[in-house]
Amino acid sequence: RREMEVLLQRLMMQQDTNSTYTRKGIILTAHHRDDSMESLLLKLLRGTHITNLQGMQALLPVQQRRQQQQDYSEMTKSPLDDTAIWYARPLLALSKDDIINYLTKNGYTWRDDASNQSNKYLRNRVRNELVPLLSDLVEGGTEVLYKRLLDNLAEQSQELKHDLEARGRAYLRDSNSHSRRLAQFFIPKTGVMELYHKHAFFQWVREASAMQQHQSGKSLHLSYEQLERVCHKVNNEPLNLQWQLSVGDEWNVQRQGSVLRLLLVSTANEADALPGFLSEELQRLDWNPQGPTNNANQDDQQILKVSIPRQHLAENAEFWMGPIGILQQQQQLLSNDEDNDIAKLTFSAPWWDDNRRPIKASGFLRGQKVPLHQRDLAPAVVLLAQDDKGQYCLSSTSIIALFVEPKQKWLVNKEFSPDDKLDSASCSIQLALHE
Repeated sequence: RREMEVLLQRLMMQQDTNSTYTRKGIILTAHHRDDSMESLLLKLLRGTHITNLQGMQALLPVQQRRQQQQDYSEMTKSPLDDTAIWYARPLLALSKDDIINYLTKNGYTWRDDASNQSNKYLRNRVRNELVPLLSDLVEGGTEVLYKRLLDNLAEQSQELKHDLEARGRAYLRDSNSHSRRLAQFFIPKTGVMELYHKHAFFQWVREASAMQQHQSGKSLHLSYEQLERVCHKVNNEPLNLQWQLSVGDEWNVQRQGSVLRLLLVSTANEADALPGFLSEELQRLDWNPQGPTNNANQDDQQILKVSIPRQHLAENAEFWMGPIGILQQQQQLLSNDEDNDIAKLTFSAPWWDDNRRPIKASGFLRGQKVPLHQRDLAPAVVLLAQDDKGQYCLSSTSIIALFVEPKQKWLVNKEFSPDDKLDSASCSIQLALHE
């Protein structure tokens, strides 16, 4: 098929470049009604969602076929709009017997593919063994089997599909199950994933994985079994608010409170990966030990004053800002320890007395009324330094500063709060937090 697409694209690009219209290309295939019904029976045998119980489509744009295959690679891109090329099957309304009778009546000859008689392939076994058996069992034979039973099943399937797609899109829109940085699917307030919620989740996974695949090159085809595993866990474990399930192809679905997230498990070779914490979600901060940072665009930044022990300020030390959840993933990747959770990073509120010990950052955010699903999105500032291998590692297990959403402000860890009585062991630092 791909070779036909490429050939047709070449022919279409030979058009006059001064033309004011866009040519449309159609690839015609000779599939008939029997082929379409065989496809439906194959779907039943292999297992498919009830909304996908249909045969072949009479008209199918190349763009839709690629979306079904989640093919976003550079190799499939063309200078032409994908909507310019279509697959068409003009004979789908006719049975094989209809076509043979027409050819015989008008004296035409035709060629049979000998491989169609071999039962080596499942489709041929369906054609040569299953269809004759079903036709014998159904009163009225093949015509009734195709026209009344399978056609009706396909029609009901498509009606259900259109209804679920509309309700699913409405749910995604109303629940705002998208985020600029980390896509998230909101679990229904009832805590139960009904049929249209499942369809909405399936749509969300397809879009979220396609967005991440464009950057990572790794695709996800969520099977019905995997979809049911996720929804079953949501419905049957309402009090379990934190878990993670593998859905295959290096993808995980993670629950955090009232939301589900789609995560790509990195298996890249360390030599090919970015050094240490250097993730696209993290931002290096400008800092100045003498005074305010010299940046012409002062309106686009916020100055954060902290006091850092000199022992942490190595020559290659750098300040970074990013979501706690990203820090968690990077820390686990570096340590190779699944139990090394970012919650072990500590934080002390600036108003606490000196006798109170630091607590886990996640616990502090919980005390500040930050919802569970937002805690790993909370921006944090950490201090990183390169080790002997050039990897960026945490210089301190304490978070320097943390943004608390309900307060709409940055809080500096008491350990790093600026102090007028600085001694020679500390250094006053000013960080530029870009908006």
